[in-house]
Amino acid sequence: MSKKQKMTYFKRLTAIILTVSLIDLQICIFKELETLAIAFITNIIAVAFIYSIKAFLGKREEERVRLQEEQAQYERDIERLDL
Repeated sequence: MSKKQKMTYFKRLTAIILTVSLIDLQICIFKELETLAIAFITNIIAVAFIYSIKAFLGKREEERVRLQEEQAQYERDIERLDL
């Protein structure tokens, strides 16, 4: 498996955002367009940041539920052995 295939979705998203941001800033010639480009880039980065926080919290919740299920299964196994 190549290094590019190992990149996660968020890493690819971040790379795309940074590339587009750099290209967009290079294209801007007028001051108004530069201000608009900075606002656009800020919004894209904010959305990516919120998405990453949501993914992190969702993963953490999944892990918590999995651990609770394992604990319940362990307790059922112990209970069966005591009978």
